[in-house]
Amino acid sequence: MNAKKTQRGFVALLLAITSACAAAPAARVRYANRDPIWQVMDQRLIRQPEVREFSVVDKVQTMYMVPVIDGLGFPGFETAHNINAIGEVPNSSWWTNRIGVRDVTPEELAIGPGAGMPAPEPPFTIKRTKVGGMGIGFIVEDAAGNAHIMKFDDPLFPEGESAADIILARLLWGVGYFTPDDQIIHFRRDQLIIDEGAVRENQFGDEVPLDDEHLDQTLALVNRPDENGVYRGFTSRFLDGVVIGGYPMQGRRGDDPNDRIDHEHRRDVRAQGVFLAWLDQADIKEDNTLDMWVPVRDEAELGYVRHHLVDFGRGLGTFGAHDKRPWIGWAPQFDWGYFAGSLVTFGLWQRPWDGVRASRLPAIGRYSVDAYEPQLWAPNRLWFPLRRMDRLDAFWASKIIMRYDREHIEAVVAVAELSDPRSSEYLVEQILARQRKTARHWFQGTAPFDGFRIEATEAGDHRVCATDLWRYYGFDELPVSYRFTAYDHAGEALSWESEPRADDAGRLCADGLPHGLTHEDYTIVRMDLTRGDDELPATLVHFARNDEDELRLIGVHRL
Repeated sequence: MNAKKTQRGFVALLLAITSACAAAPAARVRYANRDPIWQVMDQRLIRQPEVREFSVVDKVQTMYMVPVIDGLGFPGFETAHNINAIGEVPNSSWWTNRIGVRDVTPEELAIGPGAGMPAPEPPFTIKRTKVGGMGIGFIVEDAAGNAHIMKFDDPLFPEGESAADIILARLLWGVGYFTPDDQIIHFRRDQLIIDEGAVRENQFGDEVPLDDEHLDQTLALVNRPDENGVYRGFTSRFLDGVVIGGYPMQGRRGDDPNDRIDHEHRRDVRAQGVFLAWLDQADIKEDNTLDMWVPVRDEAELGYVRHHLVDFGRGLGTFGAHDKRPWIGWAPQFDWGYFAGSLVTFGLWQRPWDGVRASRLPAIGRYSVDAYEPQLWAPNRLWFPLRRMDRLDAFWASKIIMRYDREHIEAVVAVAELSDPRSSEYLVEQILARQRKTARHWFQGTAPFDGFRIEATEAGDHRVCATDLWRYYGFDELPVSYRFTAYDHAGEALSWESEPRADDAGRLCADGLPHGLTHEDYTIVRMDLTRGDDELPATLVHFARNDEDELRLIGVHRL
C-alpha cells in the first residue's frame, strides 16, 4: 500500500474522531477574559544543576528499545501543554518569538544570533582539540579573546557542512530557537597559534601536548587551502553560561525547578519535526541540544537554564550524501517497519529513497523538493517528541516558516559564502520549494485561519475578520466556501451567520456580529471552511469585553 495514501487515511480518521468528540457547535472550551500570555516566567534563579551525560546505554535505548515500547501502545494525541490561549508558544528559556510575530529583516536574519558581537578574526589561538562529535576541530580564541569551536569541511565535500551549519543556525534562530553564533572564517596556517599548554587526546583517550607536527597532520585531513594558502573553516562562538549537557527527549530535568513541562508535550520541541524536515536536519539528537546554566551578574551563584539547538553541519541533505546513507531523512538508523517490509518482499519493495541522487553541484547534498514528503520525513535517530507532534503543532510551525520570503533566504545563503553561484541559486530555490510543500501539506489538516481581529462598526455591532493562509500564500485554487456563526458563553446560537468571501490575499470579514449578553459579552465565532470536497475542522474564535469596553480576542480553539 502506498505510504502517503495510508498516512492520509489515518489523518482523515483522526479528524473524524476529533469532529465527533467536539460535536457541540461551540465546543466546551472557554477562556479567561484577559490578553493571551506572551512571556513565561521560567527563569527563576537556581543553583547550577549537574551536568547531564548521554551514555551508550541511552543511545541504544533511543535507537531500538523506545520505538518498540512506544509502538506496543497507542498513546494518541495530546494537545501541547506550553501554548497560550490562541495556540501560540510564549517566550521562554526555550523559545523567543521572532519572525512568527514580528518583522525580521533579511539583514537582521543574516546576522542572526551574533547581533552586537564582533566577527571572529585571526590570529586564532588553539587551546585544545575539540571533544565530542565525529568532525575534526579545535577550541580556539580569536584575536579579540572570544572563545569558539573551530570546525572544517571534509575534503571530499568542501563547503557543504559549513554552509549547512551557517544557514540552519540563522533560519532556526529566526523562527524562535536559541542557537549559537556560527560564522565562516578564513585564515592562513601561520595565523593558527598553539597556546602554551594546549592539549589533544591520543588514541588511548589520554591528554598529551598539542604540537605543530600534529596540527599539520590534522590540517591535512580537512579541506585544502586555496591557491593563496587560505583555509576555509567555520566557528561556533561559546554560548553564555556553563555547559550542563543536552536536554532529555522525554520528561524533564529533575534538577531544574523551572522545567515544569515534559519535553514531549512542548509545542516548540514537538514541532521541530516541521522545521527540521523543511531543512533536512536529520542529525537531531540529545548530543545536538545544549542546556546552559546562565549565572546572573549580581548573583554569581544563582542563574537559570537556557535551552539551545546546536551543530547543524549535517543539514540540507549533507548527512546522507556525505555518509553515503541514502535512507537518511526517510528512516532512522533502524526502523522496524522498513525492516519488515524489505524482509517480507525479499528486498523487492521500492522504498521512498530508492533512486534519489545527490546534486552534482559543489557543496550540495541530497537536498531536493522532488522526493520530499513532509509527513514521511524522519531523523536519523529516534527523537521522541516528534512522535507526539500533532496536526496543530505542525500547522503552527508551518505558518511560521511561511513568513520567510525569497529575500530572507537569499540573505542567509549569501552568508554561507559558496564559491559556485549555481550552488547558492540551487539552495535558495530548493529551500523555498520545500517551504511551500511543507506548509501546503500541513495546512490541509485544519482550517488555516489566522490574523483574527474584531472591530466595532458605526451601526453599533461588530465586524470580525480573519485570513485564509491557504489563499494568502497562493496555493492551488480550489472551490472554497466560508461560513461564520456566533454563540454566547453558554454555547447558545446567536441569531447571526455569514458566508463571507475572501479577497485575493485571503482576507475575509463578516459584518453585523452581535455579542453575547453574559460573562463580559462573551462571544464565540465559529469559522467553517470547505475547500474542494474537504470540510476542514472548524476554528472557534473567542472574544469578550475588556476594561476599555471593547471586545478583544481572548482565545482560539481549533477543532
